[in-house]
Amino acid sequence: MSWSALDWASKQKTGNGTNKLVLLCLANYTDDKNTCFPSYKTLISITEMSRSTIIRALKSLEQIGLINIQERFADFNDSKRQTSNLYTLMIGCQSDTHHVQFETPSGITMKPQLTNHNKPLKYDVEFVELWNEYPRKDGSKKKAYETYKKLTSEPEIVIIKKELFQKVVKYNKLNKNKELKFIPHLTTWLNQRRWETLENTNEERINLNQLAG
Repeated sequence: MSWSALDWASKQKTGNGTNKLVLLCLANYTDDKNTCFPSYKTLISITEMSRSTIIRALKSLEQIGLINIQERFADFNDSKRQTSNLYTLMIGCQSDTHHVQFETPSGITMKPQLTNHNKPLKYDVEFVELWNEYPRKDGSKKKAYETYKKLTSEPEIVIIKKELFQKVVKYNKLNKNKELKFIPHLTTWLNQRRWETLENTNEERINLNQLAG
C-alpha cells in the first residue's frame, strides 16, 4: 500500500462516488511504482458493487486520465489466458505510457497501451459521464465535446451541466429500444438543442398511449 497514492486519489475529481471508491481501492493496492493488479473479484468484494459497475468506473477513470489500464495474459497449456489487468495511477501525469517499462512476473505479457497520458486531459469529467450515457457513440467525440463546451460556457444559453446530463439520461431511457441509425449523433443532438423538446416528446407519447388504450 502506498500512502502517497491514497492521498493523491483522495484529492482527485472523479465525477461521482463510485469512481472515487474504485480509485481509492486501486490506490490501496498500489506499490511504489504506482501500479497494482487486483482482480475484478477483489474489487467487487471490497466495494460491494457489481462487475459491470466496476468495469464502467474503471473505463471512466481511464478516460479522464487518472489511470492507465493494460491487459495481461499468462501462458496456460500452450495458449494465453487473460489475467487481472495492470493498473497504473497517473500521479502527476508526467510519463508517456508508450515508453514506460513495467516489470511483470515470468510468463506474463501485456497488451500494448495506445493511450498517451503525457498530454493534458482532453475531456472533463462531466462530459465523459455525458458521453458514456448517450446511446450512440459512433460520431466524433471531439466535435461533441466542442459543442458541449460551447453550450455550457456561453451565458446566453441557459443550461447547466447537471441538468444536461439528466436530460441525456432521460433521452437514453426513452430510446433504449430504438435502432441506433435513428438516433442522432451527440453533436447533432446538442446543436439542435434536442433536450428542449424532450419533455414535449414524452408528453406526446403518454397521450398517444392513453388514446391507444
